[in-house]
Amino acid sequence: MADRVHKKSNRTSGPFIKVNCAAIPANLIESELFGYVKGAFTDAVRDKPGFFERAGGGSLFLDEIGELSLPAQAKLLRVLQNGTYQRVGGEVDVSVDVRVIAATNKDLGISVDSGSFRQDLYYRLAVLPIEIPPLRDRVEDIEFLAHYFLDGFKLIRKDVPLEFSLEALEVLLSYRWPGNVRELQNAVERAVITCRGEKDIAPCDLALPGNNRENTEYKGKNLKDSVTLFKKSFVREVLIAHDGNQTLAANALGIQRTYLSRMIKELNINHLGEKA
Repeated sequence: MADRVHKKSNRTSGPFIKVNCAAIPANLIESELFGYVKGAFTDAVRDKPGFFERAGGGSLFLDEIGELSLPAQAKLLRVLQNGTYQRVGGEVDVSVDVRVIAATNKDLGISVDSGSFRQDLYYRLAVLPIEIPPLRDRVEDIEFLAHYFLDGFKLIRKDVPLEFSLEALEVLLSYRWPGNVRELQNAVERAVITCRGEKDIAPCDLALPGNNRENTEYKGKNLKDSVTLFKKSFVREVLIAHDGNQTLAANALGIQRTYLSRMIKELNINHLGEKA
């Protein structure tokens, strides 16, 4: 998503720098983002530009921004507000022209309430929010993404399976994907490694928790019917868990209440999650 935003913008000719904030130790995040000057600390033998400076004129993608420390958040806020920052150990303001794209799997609203994320930074970042529902709520995307990842491995390896077996597709559709798209990508990569040279990927090759047994719920059904069956089962489960409260259920599903009401009618279940 972030790279598409960059490529479709007027900054497409500029650099696109990706940073995983969760992968950088807390004591290094500021020097990595903003750079440092010679002598700032023991190993600083020369000036070093940070990710912001390297992304000048382009876009900087800050993944897992919810993992930033409060001091780093304060510096990030200053950059977003003023377009300037100081390198670690420096006293001179550095000006930068960068589009910041941020992503997180956390609920930043909860993080703001708990004090682990600055409220002013939260509102500064939320200029144009794009909310992507979890993969479990986008069942129709699972098969497409699985084949996309599989085709990607076919470009770099010769012993990649040609296809997913019907049983493997049923497992992919019925699994809840708590790790979302990344977990799906890892499952496909794991299957490619464990069954190289085989024609099809089987359910056991995916090695998903609780899904090594044959799934018979979707047996004999086409993709459209399987997706409908999964949606019905999942929506019923959430409704029952919330005692039929559609507002709470819609929040849990990450959808609008009006959309949930429409789904309830289309799936032929009542407001309590029972069969209509």
